[in-house]
Amino acid sequence: MLVRKHGKECHIYGTGKDRLVVGFHMPTATPETGSSNTTTTDKPAADLSDIKLRKGEKIEPVEGHAYAEIVSGPRGGMYINTSQNSRHGEAFVLVEKADFDYHIYGTGADRQVVRASRRDDDE
Repeated sequence: MLVRKHGKECHIYGTGKDRLVVGFHMPTATPETGSSNTTTTDKPAADLSDIKLRKGEKIEPVEGHAYAEIVSGPRGGMYINTSQNSRHGEAFVLVEKADFDYHIYGTGADRQVVRASRRDDDE
């Protein structure tokens, strides 16, 4: 299982006492050029002006998806829903599995897990 949270990518192997979590920071820029590892397109950027962020947070849209990654601040590595549905503007943790992505909103009794099918071009 792959989990991205707080600017880290974690791979989780096994369960229970045999569980192993391996984490590492995801690169944000190449050392030679200082440029981001994302590509740009001629497509207009999503309007993110109505998204309320916490102090020190910045977001970048994720190409081809209706969410943006929080790239700085205390929730760095989490994502913000930018679709126009009922979860618009809410932060979530992205969990990628073989056939589906899971968007996990909230914690404890307020936790909500939303399953999204993986697109063919995501692989």
